[in-house]
Amino acid sequence: MKKIFLRFSITIFIILFFAVIYLSTIGITTNIFNSNINEQIKKIDKNLYIDLNKIFLILDPFKLKIKLKTVGTNLKYNEEKIQLENIKSEVSLKSLINKEFSIKKVNISTKSIEIKSLIKFLRLVQKDPKFYIAENAIKKGYLIADIVIEFDDNGILKDNYEIKGVVKDGKINFFKRNRLNDINFIFKVKKNKFQLNDLYLKIENENLQLPETIVEKINNEYLVSGK
Repeated sequence: MKKIFLRFSITIFIILFFAVIYLSTIGITTNIFNSNINEQIKKIDKNLYIDLNKIFLILDPFKLKIKLKTVGTNLKYNEEKIQLENIKSEVSLKSLINKEFSIKKVNISTKSIEIKSLIKFLRLVQKDPKFYIAENAIKKGYLIADIVIEFDDNGILKDNYEIKGVVKDGKINFFKRNRLNDINFIFKVKKNKFQLNDLYLKIENENLQLPETIVEKINNEYLVSGK
């Protein structure tokens, strides 16, 4: 009887060991978390929806977390959509054991997006007149971005977001007079801080280069610095 129990225990241990190795190196695909992720996103806005493919899971046994990743999906608001390259997140094993699904942090990478389409999408979400002005002023350009957002314990979006990315081949017209062409730059956005690096553009066919520009909001005033 002891030998049978010992063999059974060893067999279970070997199965669990290789299961952990498999999950932490190769992983599995599933769609069981799709509805949970969309519920979290709808806490930002009830009309937001992520058209998810199957989610790829990788186990992190040392941090007791499961890493989630989906590739080739779309963020939708009613009929408008933004194409995303991938979405990454993590879920603690403790929350799953307690039958909870709590996403604390989400990393979103976009595909190359036409800036006018992005502004139109944001205008629907925020309904801010500044987006309407921007949509009419911006004539051309493409953007690729990596976005990091976090949620608190109640699932409310925090304001410590971070956005990094590049803008290529931009064109802006101000009141049909001042034209900015061939706009290219790297950007980084946090709350109350906007940073541009390696900005190149043409103003009425004159070339302009700015290695660094930082705009910070301090006590309802804006401080601009740079090179």
